[in-house]
Amino acid sequence: MPEDLKLCMIGAGGHSSRNMYPYFWQLRSAGVVANADLDRERAERVASKFGIQRSYTDYREMLKEEHPVGVLVCVNSTFHAEVAVELLEQGYHVYLEKPSCNTLAEARAMLEASRKSKRICMTAYKKRFATAYTKAKAIIDGSDFGDPALLTLLRTRGPHTPTDNPIDAYLLQWGCHVVDLVCYLFGPVAEVAAMKTGDSPHAYAVSFRFANGAIGTFAVTDRMKGRNWESVSLVGSNGVSVQLENSTEMVAAQHNQPFAAHKPDWVSGSSLGGVEQGYSGELQAFVDAIREGSQPEANMEHGAHTMAVYEAIQSSAESGGQLTKVDAL
Repeated sequence: MPEDLKLCMIGAGGHSSRNMYPYFWQLRSAGVVANADLDRERAERVASKFGIQRSYTDYREMLKEEHPVGVLVCVNSTFHAEVAVELLEQGYHVYLEKPSCNTLAEARAMLEASRKSKRICMTAYKKRFATAYTKAKAIIDGSDFGDPALLTLLRTRGPHTPTDNPIDAYLLQWGCHVVDLVCYLFGPVAEVAAMKTGDSPHAYAVSFRFANGAIGTFAVTDRMKGRNWESVSLVGSNGVSVQLENSTEMVAAQHNQPFAAHKPDWVSGSSLGGVEQGYSGELQAFVDAIREGSQPEANMEHGAHTMAVYEAIQSSAESGGQLTKVDAL
C-alpha cells in the first residue's frame, strides 16, 4: 500500500464543488489526483480551483491512466448503482454521494458486489460523521443511557419542486439523510407506519419500531422556504435525554441535570462548517477504512438497510398508513 493513497473523483457539479472538493486538502495520507466530468470546462475549472492535477471527460480513461486505489462518485443517483458495481468489480474502493441508489434491488446488487470484490462501497451520509451526532451516539452506546426508548425528529427543507419521476421524490433525495440518521442513532428499523400528503407529497409523518424494541417518529416537509430546521430528541430507559438542533448543537441530561453539551465556536473560526456537518469526516473515514482493511460507517450494509426502510415508508404511505415490515437483507 503506497504511503499516500491515490483517489480519483467522478463529477464536478454544484454539490460536489461545494461540499466535497473543498475538503480534499484535509485528507490525511491520501490525495485526489484527477477528476472527470462530461463537461470538460467545468471539470478543469473545479480542478484548477482545488489543486487537482488532471481532468478527463471519460472516467474510464481516467482510471486507466491514473490507477487510483479508490474512486469518489458524485453524479445523478440514477447512475450510482451501475457505476458502483462496475468499479467494485474492477477492484476499486467506492465512495458514493447520497442516496446510494434509487431502489432496494440496486442496493442489494451493490452490497453483493462489495462483498464479492472485498472492496468498500460507502455512502456519504454525512450525519454519521457530524460532531454533535457522533457525541450523541457515544452517549446512547454508554451504560448510563440504558436501553433506547424513544426517538423523535423534525426536519424542514424547501421548496422542493415535484416531478413526475418517482425517484426524484423529496423523501429519497433529501429525506434519505434522516432515514439513515434514525438507523444510525437507534439501530435497525423493524417496521414502519407512514402517512403522506397527496400524490406529490410535500410532507411525511412516520412511526417506527426498532429491532431493539425502541419506538420513534419523524416528520419531514419541503414547504419551509428559507427555514431549514432539524430537531432530534432521544430518550433512554435510565432517564437520559439528548436534544440536538440543526446537526451542530447537542445537550444531554439525566433527570433534568445536564452532563454533556456541544456547540461550535463559530465566532472565533475554530470550527469549520464541513467538520461540524460531517463532510470532511466522511471522506477521511473512507481513506482510513481502505488503509485499515475495515468497513467504515455508512458502508453498503447500512446503505441497503436505509433503502429498505425508505421503501417500507413508501409502501406504508401508499396504503394509507398500514404497518409495514422492513425487508431483511
